[in-house]
Amino acid sequence: MKQKMFTLFAVAILFAATTADSFAQLTKIWETENYPGNVSSLSPKGKLAHAGSHVIDLNNGNIIDTRYSPESFRLTYSGDRYFVSNRQEKTMKVYDRYTKEFIQDVKYIPILNKTITASDDSTVFVFESVTHTLQFWNVYTNELKDSYKIPNTPDIPTYSISGDPAFSHDGRYFGFTMIPNNTPSEHYFMVYDRVAREIIFFQTIPISQYSFVYSFMHTTNQIAYGEVIKLEGDIKTYSYIRIFDLDKRENVRNVRVGEENKEIGNFTIRNDDKFILYKLKNTNNTLSFYNLEQNKVSDFIISPMNSVLIADDNGFVVQGIIAFQFDWTVGVNNTNLIGEVAILYPNPTTNSINLEISEVYFNGIWEITDLTGTKLLKGIIQPSPNFHLDISNLPSATYYLRLTNGKEIKVEKVVKW
Repeated sequence: MKQKMFTLFAVAILFAATTADSFAQLTKIWETENYPGNVSSLSPKGKLAHAGSHVIDLNNGNIIDTRYSPESFRLTYSGDRYFVSNRQEKTMKVYDRYTKEFIQDVKYIPILNKTITASDDSTVFVFESVTHTLQFWNVYTNELKDSYKIPNTPDIPTYSISGDPAFSHDGRYFGFTMIPNNTPSEHYFMVYDRVAREIIFFQTIPISQYSFVYSFMHTTNQIAYGEVIKLEGDIKTYSYIRIFDLDKRENVRNVRVGEENKEIGNFTIRNDDKFILYKLKNTNNTLSFYNLEQNKVSDFIISPMNSVLIADDNGFVVQGIIAFQFDWTVGVNNTNLIGEVAILYPNPTTNSINLEISEVYFNGIWEITDLTGTKLLKGIIQPSPNFHLDISNLPSATYYLRLTNGKEIKVEKVVKW
């Protein structure tokens, strides 16, 4: 399959939505000519993806290998190798990622499609569905390294494994979702400690919840997950990204990212753990960013955007498969923002907002946009330091108020309840 390659001086610049202080821009680097199918397994460290019938190098979009049913791929943590399994012939072969050369045969193990190896590149996971037992095998020696029966489960096939089972960055912890086979009214997400041999994290998920999204950090033994919850000090329930330290066995950070009706659809953690890229339900596929180093929602969003597969300090790759270069520091030149908004109140609001503004904006333009950048309201800024806007006809959501006089620009976030 041919790839469309784009040089940096000839690419199309995609202009994204504005946020509180910044404009975010993307530069498309490359994309596959034909859609290869959804990614079924991923090696973020190795920048390798299994999509459809292909193994794809996410550094450049090149197809490394192609196999068709009944053959399928399994990936390693490092991405230096990959497995080709044949479920009919019950065979599994190991290949070199760079030379594509055959390395060796290993014993066929029915590995779940979305599970790669642990960080040692040899440990694979198998779920024994009759006894509800987690099994961890050395795929090269066929040694059973650990077997753990999930507590309070019968010895009949009552539960199945769902979602994306995954290992932590050092392989010690294993996260998975278990669902009842007959009456799936609830899902159960758990994290198993392979050293202590116990479940150390348990989350009951109502089937009505939009999704349960989680991701292990890449450099620490922490896990981030989405939850709609009312925490201490909240006046109502909100959508949070919560970060749980697996070694300390406690939540260490709670990031409020949306209202209760905006559950987290999915998120990706940048490979250096500095940013979380996330989407909220009912926000038109808008991609937002949380800066983990600065503990704040970042000053840019991008819309619309497919689900992000991997992200690093150069950019990210999305379902498609399309790669974008992204300047994580790009923004408006703040030295030009000489006309600051002194006061914006009430915020959040229910019907209207009041502003005290500099005269530099008098007779300029005001606009209200949604998170995608769509203009909803627009008008002339009256020559008065006290400015009133009625937004009672807008539904409850987060908006952006943009003020401009042709030179200076100011954008403020407005939350309507």
